[in-house]
Amino acid sequence: MQLSTSAVRASGLAAAFALGLVVEMASGDGPELWLPDLLTGLALAVAACAAWPERRRSAALLGVGVVVWFAGTAWPLLLSLHLGVLVHLVLQVPTRRRTTAVAARVVAYAVSLGLPLWRSDVVLAAFAVGLVCVAALVTRGPALRVSAVLSAGLLVGVALRTVLPDGRGADLALLLHQLTVCLVALLLLSINRPPAVAALTDQVVELGEAGSLRDALASTLADPSLEMGYVTPDGVYVDHHGQVVHLPPGDDGRHATFVRREGAPFAVLVHDPATLDDPGLLAAVAAATRLSGAHDELLAALTTQLVQLDASRRRLLLAADQAQVQLELRLRYGAELRLRELELLLGAAAAHRPGPQLVRARAELSVALDELRSLAQGLRPRELDGGLHAALRALADHSPLAVEVRGADERYSSEIETTAWFVCGEAIANVAKHAGADHVSITISCRDDILTLVVEDDGRGGADELRGTGLRGMADRVDSLHGRCVVVSPRGGGGTRLTVELPLDRQPVGSR
Repeated sequence: MQLSTSAVRASGLAAAFALGLVVEMASGDGPELWLPDLLTGLALAVAACAAWPERRRSAALLGVGVVVWFAGTAWPLLLSLHLGVLVHLVLQVPTRRRTTAVAARVVAYAVSLGLPLWRSDVVLAAFAVGLVCVAALVTRGPALRVSAVLSAGLLVGVALRTVLPDGRGADLALLLHQLTVCLVALLLLSINRPPAVAALTDQVVELGEAGSLRDALASTLADPSLEMGYVTPDGVYVDHHGQVVHLPPGDDGRHATFVRREGAPFAVLVHDPATLDDPGLLAAVAAATRLSGAHDELLAALTTQLVQLDASRRRLLLAADQAQVQLELRLRYGAELRLRELELLLGAAAAHRPGPQLVRARAELSVALDELRSLAQGLRPRELDGGLHAALRALADHSPLAVEVRGADERYSSEIETTAWFVCGEAIANVAKHAGADHVSITISCRDDILTLVVEDDGRGGADELRGTGLRGMADRVDSLHGRCVVVSPRGGGGTRLTVELPLDRQPVGSR
């Protein structure tokens, strides 16, 4: 039959009271001496019961402290051993300086056992000062404050015995020490207090992209030494940086908690044994680990899909450009070439036998050739074969507006040059239709592997990229190459400034 938590606490407190009463009554001292001693031992017992079962390790150490406290009354050689237990409790806070903390505990037990033999206030004062120094090195927050209280009580007791050597100082020092131990017992309840499950949940919910689950757990659980790894197909645990998480050998005071998901190994937490004493907290940490793992998997899947979507979008753009190139070549070397041959034949026929029908046929054929060239030019300008700068100059020559092209004459990848020409052509067409401008300038520059196009006009302004398909299509094409498109067009005059930035996959392929 398993006892409830309240029953265990009541039984422990009753046992401590019975033990203390028997020991103190057997000591032969008067009530004025044994009553404070009994209350001090009961204060340690109350702290032990309050720590159970959430902090089993701390509760066990406090229970040992109760036994040791009353044992010191019965056997003077154990009079100071409780100091070692209290130091052990203070220094069990999770820390990366584990070797230093363990060594300090061993020294504390050794000194506390030797104090009744040495009877030296100098050693006791050195012990108190050393405790504060070590605590400042390996702990922080409540643990450091508790060590300061314990050290201060010891030092004041040494001062009282030194200033009042007639016995009154020793009595006051003893009473002060008993009060200090009671205060330390109560303050120890604030050390290693496990966070509420709700607080842990909040940490996981707020985790997002700001940090890793390991950092959130280390902060919430107050265990900076905590390590976390996820299992790989090879059965090795690695952290979020890809570094192998080594499992503790078992003799270094570290503990490994394994988390399983759907019956299979999933993750491991390497931590201080006191960090996950509470079974409820352990279950919450395991659930948070599984939740974070599922979140990371979903995020990775979404990222993969976005990359695939972006690649698909870019392939469609390249395929459309390639189709336009093929169509332009078929028009140039197919229909246009045949129409030119027909034009030559009509010219020869007109020279041999002139007539109004032949003249009209030649005129219609000339119009058809011009329209065919315009159609091919709209698909992809032939001048792009000579580079972006040449294509833009040809665009400027055919524009109804005065267009100035500035910048270095360099070569870039086909998709970059095609996109840049498309942007400039669409911008000039929009200016001619809507801006009422007289002059347009195109500036090309390249810096830090970014091709920048700036198209400016002196028109009326007020361009809105949300209206019409021109600016939207331009922005979509630029975005497909991970570029940036910014339109500045104040209403009421001042013209329009279009800035387009296109990241280059590689350096310019050449220059002239």
